Order: sequence, then structure tokens, then C-alpha cells
Amino acid sequence: LMAAVVIFHHGVEPGRGKERHVLKKLVKGLSFLRREMDISIEQIKDWSDKFEEVEFGDNNSGDKLIAGITAYEQQLSKFIDYAKNQVHAHQLRNDVGGRLIKKLRREGGNMGIVPPEINYVINSLKITL
Repeated sequence: LMAAVVIFHHGVEPGRGKERHVLKKLVKGLSFLRREMDISIEQIKDWSDKFEEVEFGDNNSGDKLIAGITAYEQQLSKFIDYAKNQVHAHQLRNDVGGRLIKKLRREGGNMGIVPPEINYVINSLKITL
């Protein structure tokens, strides 16, 4: 959280490139931890604002951080819906297996979903080989 706040404070936005890529990974990691530990978005914002206030005397990065987390979680939600639809379509064709798993991994990666979350979605859909 502190690293993401510091990078945001220095005007960097998530994306491609050294700092931008690191920030994007931090935001995705914070999203994962937030959901795993059942921490609210409001709590993340509060912590980031308090840290930034102490370190820099202002707190304007919390909203950017929350926007990044929210955008990633929306993308994750789209991937989950996509995966459910693909599993259903493949079940209708009696074609559930390795090909479907490869397709879901590829599409999840294309959508920017981190591999552990792709695996979690695949496992939760109970796809068997």
C-alpha cells in the first residue's frame, strides 16, 4: 500500500513502462489482498490517505488508488462472467477439458488478470480434464 501511494504521489499512472508497470502490479496485488482479507475499499482509502498525509503533507492519491483497484476488479468480474459463459457453452458441446482451460488462461491474461486469480476462477468452475 505504501509503495503504491508513493508512486501515485509522484504522478505515475498504472500502465506500461518501469514505474507504471510496477504500479499496475501493486494495484492488482492490493485488490487481491483486499478481497482475501475482506478489507473494504473505504478502509484502503483511509489507510492510504493517512499514510500520504504523514509522509507528504497531503492526500490526493487515495482516489487514484481506489480507481485502479475498482477498474481491476471490474475487469476480473468480466473475466468471471466470460469464463462461466465459456464453460456453459463447452458443456453443451460436451467439450470441457484442456482446450477450454488453455482458452480461459489465454483470455484472462489478455484481460490483464493475474495468473493466480485465473487459476482460482478455473478451479472454482470445477473444470476437470
